[in-house]
Amino acid sequence: MIPANPDVYGLCGSPLNHTLSPVLHHIIFEQNNDNCVYLAFDVKKDKLKSFLDTIDMLNIKGFNVTMPHKQAIMKHLDYIDDDALAYGAVNTVAVRDGKLYGYCTDPDGFYMSLKIEGVSPENKNIVVIGAGGVSSSVSMLLAKKGAKKITIINRTFARADALCENIKKYVPNVITDAVQLNFDTIGSYLGECDILVNCTPLGMVHSPEYPDLGFLKSLKADAIVCDVVYNKIDTHLLQEARRIGHKTISGFYMLVYQGIIASRIFYGKPITDKTIELIDKTLRDML
Repeated sequence: MIPANPDVYGLCGSPLNHTLSPVLHHIIFEQNNDNCVYLAFDVKKDKLKSFLDTIDMLNIKGFNVTMPHKQAIMKHLDYIDDDALAYGAVNTVAVRDGKLYGYCTDPDGFYMSLKIEGVSPENKNIVVIGAGGVSSSVSMLLAKKGAKKITIINRTFARADALCENIKKYVPNVITDAVQLNFDTIGSYLGECDILVNCTPLGMVHSPEYPDLGFLKSLKADAIVCDVVYNKIDTHLLQEARRIGHKTISGFYMLVYQGIIASRIFYGKPITDKTIELIDKTLRDML
């Protein structure tokens, strides 16, 4: 049952058919006895401004941002956290005194997923597939955490190159390389890769768009394969990587911790280990 006169939080993006964010945040609300609701606002690409105009009327106190708005939202904000500026994307917006404050919790969520698995990006050669909002933030975080080299592989070379330039702007000592995605040649960039991070739909299903994962065989034996997709614990990409013998890290804990960090930004309450365990079990059972 929806409580009377609740503070409203939510997720802004489209499509939102399989989002688990409302489940995650309602567990936090219930554990803290908060009079809050978390709603999924399906906001199409051309309707972002219209959604923002309803914030005061709907009593929205904060919202998360997903595709296709993580970069577009930035021009509408009154304040953007320094890290989010460096990442080039915002996925969390707090509403304070009528002003919009933007943050990015995806990369910290991703970093937590690495820490849980005992993996450090320090002095590693890292290959990132994709150059969108998630890739931008994750790649920058990996650079800040001491990666030796980051190679960005993307369908559009200009976007990969722009991301490399942005990384160098904030972390000058990291080596970067931009590569246009070509499944016939991608393997040639993986021979020295320590960590492969997929930030695209690659490997979710077999399709003409992503026809073959044979390039995984070009990875060295101890390379780690990560997928940031977090509405499916075990993607085809991760299954294939494990079949070959690689350690894999799913986007599950990125989902859990980006939401937990976002909730702390929204209303600043501590989240207990018990609550985290309940979130973990509930979302894992659902997935």
